Amino acid sequence: METLYRRTVSEGGADAEPERPSAYPFEVASYEISIRIQAATAKLFIRRWMTLHIKMDIPLHSEIAEIAIPIKSDLDILDAIRYVKELSNTLNFSNSERDIIAIVISEIARNIKLYAKSGTMLLRVIQQGRRRGILVVAQDQGPGIADLGLAMQNGYSTSNGLGIGLPGAKRLMDEFDIVSEVGKGTTITMKKWESARQYRRRTP
Repeated sequence: METLYRRTVSEGGADAEPERPSAYPFEVASYEISIRIQAATAKLFIRRWMTLHIKMDIPLHSEIAEIAIPIKSDLDILDAIRYVKELSNTLNFSNSERDIIAIVISEIARNIKLYAKSGTMLLRVIQQGRRRGILVVAQDQGPGIADLGLAMQNGYSTSNGLGIGLPGAKRLMDEFDIVSEVGKGTTITMKKWESARQYRRRTP
């Protein structure tokens, strides 16, 4: 391998200014490392996603009726959003309603990770008469909410984030119930129903 620094043959002899090494080898090495990191990350994500499907015994691209997702990391939050979108696609929700459900799922799942560190989110297709909808039960065993009334006030946030918060989730869903006990955790139950126009369009 050639040395990176070499002296230029000139009249200056030993005192000649050394040439600076080319940045090319370093750029190539940096690019190769970046590609390897991206490939390893992609493999990890695919393995994690496939493991979840296998664990839940759910074929890919199938119609899911119910699933319970452990929430411990950002990947779990993405899983919850992906699965609720898949569930909502099996029902007669509008695109805006599907987006609303995904936003609420994201908010509640992030709250679990932020405040309780871990928990579970149950997603289920439900039916009441001719109406169908999605049931969401988010449960954790975290510190609980000391002042539930304050937490449910519009604009209240302890994380200084830009999320919709619990009041926003309640406003966006058709049914919302929260039970929290300090030192024991929190359970949030939510439902989003197809509108009357939508299920009448589906029913002969």
